Amino acid sequence: MYELDGDALTIWGGHRDSEGYYKATFSADGHTISGQWFWPGGGYAATSTRQPDATPSVEEAS
Repeated sequence: MYELDGDALTIWGGHRDSEGYYKATFSADGHTISGQWFWPGGGYAATSTRQPDATPSVEEAS
């Protein structure tokens, strides 16, 4: 289950308002998301950055 409200993202591990969840915010350019996973007794911060498409073309893969 997830919710996207403007630039804020919440992902719940199971049902809405469960104890395990991720809260993050997208950067203004939409290329980075920074947030934190939470669960009873722990959690960790996470930042992800969009990478350029590195998938080789059909010709390059041959």
